[in-house]
Amino acid sequence: MSIRAIYLLPIFLISSFVHAKEYFIQDEIKTDVGLVQTLSEVLDEGHTPPQYLGLDGKIIYEETSSSNYLHIIGSFKTGDYVAILFSKSCGGSGCRIDPLSFLLFDKNKNYSIVTDANFNSDSMVINPKERDGLVEVDLGFEKQKIKKAILKGNILKIEYSDTNITKMNDEDCLQLYKISEACVRLHKSELDCIEDAKDYFPGSNYEMWVVHVLRNYPGFNSEAFNHECFNACKTGALSEYKLYKNNVCNKLP
Repeated sequence: MSIRAIYLLPIFLISSFVHAKEYFIQDEIKTDVGLVQTLSEVLDEGHTPPQYLGLDGKIIYEETSSSNYLHIIGSFKTGDYVAILFSKSCGGSGCRIDPLSFLLFDKNKNYSIVTDANFNSDSMVINPKERDGLVEVDLGFEKQKIKKAILKGNILKIEYSDTNITKMNDEDCLQLYKISEACVRLHKSELDCIEDAKDYFPGSNYEMWVVHVLRNYPGFNSEAFNHECFNACKTGALSEYKLYKNNVCNKLP
């Protein structure tokens, strides 16, 4: 997408001179109320993160927290509202769980932000769709339950429901098995296996994050995983994958 500069009001005064802030569009989406955009302000050197939301070139929202990298996910309809789903991020590799919000427009183009402290995905899944006059956002699994956000009109609810899934799929389990090599690495270190393997996974930041995500999936047996890590630390070897899979990736109800 080409980047184009626009000049937006209101204007502000510095040392008795009038200046117009300059912005450029990072992203935009066509909706029934117009073009909704993420924008960055041009600075003397560089520019800000895309911390502004605009409608047809007019700034309507500014994110002032550290999670000020805004990203538009999609546009939807519910009742008399147009709902723009967008995420926030701190913009770095350490940003793991992005808060989500809806920018709502009513039939008169009045706008508001609707969100919830739990409107996010702990398992890196964000799949929105319209259904029966609602906006339903599949947020994957959290604590081994199905998590969804439901927007009806301007009312947002976060729902959790049980699942009959008791086994992790082979791809996820194999990834977990490979990451468990971090427990084997402890065997050659001076760290205590009980403290550093049984109660705390000793992997890299990336490995710890993958384990954090997969703990949310049905079938993940946390107690068996901790036990496997402890044994690998003590013996210097993981169990064979077939045994590991049956114990760690298969949680019977």
